[in-house]
Amino acid sequence: MASPSTLASCARVFKRWKEPALDMLWMDISDLHVLFQLLAPMELDDGTWKFSSAETPLQWDRFDYYAEKLHRFEYKNAEDDGDDEDEDAPPLGISEDTWTTIARVRRHLPLLPKLTFLQWQSIHTTDILLFLSPSLMELKLIIRQFPPQITGHHSFCFGQLLQQCATKSPGLKKFILQTQLNILMVQNELSSFLQSLPGLEMIMLPYFTPRSHQLLTAISHLPNLRRLETLVWSSVIKEIPPIDNTLFDGTFPALTEVDLHTQLDDIQHVLQNPNFPCTLKTLVIRSVPPITSFLLWNMISQVSKLNILKDCSSTSARLHLQLRKCRTTMFLYCSKPYHQ
Repeated sequence: MASPSTLASCARVFKRWKEPALDMLWMDISDLHVLFQLLAPMELDDGTWKFSSAETPLQWDRFDYYAEKLHRFEYKNAEDDGDDEDEDAPPLGISEDTWTTIARVRRHLPLLPKLTFLQWQSIHTTDILLFLSPSLMELKLIIRQFPPQITGHHSFCFGQLLQQCATKSPGLKKFILQTQLNILMVQNELSSFLQSLPGLEMIMLPYFTPRSHQLLTAISHLPNLRRLETLVWSSVIKEIPPIDNTLFDGTFPALTEVDLHTQLDDIQHVLQNPNFPCTLKTLVIRSVPPITSFLLWNMISQVSKLNILKDCSSTSARLHLQLRKCRTTMFLYCSKPYHQ
């Protein structure tokens, strides 16, 4: 792919290449101030971007022209910098006054009508409503915490946010949630959200999610869900709770990939369930201590009887077993479906 400078040069010099070059140049952005500068000049003020003058009229025609070219958008607020070590400098956010101005004088919603991917990392979750659109296919929410003034209202605020996401973007196919919120406190809201999106094909949630039977039930009835992943994201949670292994016949009808972070003795209870999905092609287990030889070989023995290999409709199925905090990574591969 050509560099941004090359694409910009093509757009300026060659009339025939202008639109294709601009489409590529504006397809994916992460610096929101670059987009908002299309409305009016901006300047830095105490680490945030704001409009240089409140008197300057906003150029919505110019903004809309470029906004329709945007398909992927990632936003990270400076106040939510967290502990990321791979970034050279913290991101620069947008001032509250600028958000208020845009929300008040906007021509229409959404601001980015052709957006298909949105990653939002900010404690200010109301601003995301400007970007939710029917075209959105993938949503990634990174919410470390809510602002202090609403600390006691997590459930209400989180529920409102998810309801808006489902209403404004009903065609979501991928949903990723990374949060330090206690999932058990918002399981009602999260369950309702997932149930309202039958088109979901991939879900990634914090690793302590399976403790909630209500949430697991909501996920298991999604007709198009093909990939389910739980991940360790928050260091605040010190222990991994037991997995709820209650599964019923007909659950997870389309599931082909599962990636779980759990303990070996816990996952065995899940694998032993006769209603464990037999449509799986890939099962990834990221085990945490304690890891003993007995647990490991018992796990391998259980895999040999695994229901996912019994009636698998594909020509092959495989199990990838990864041991965390251990130098050994095991790959178990079955070239043909297992039959008793």
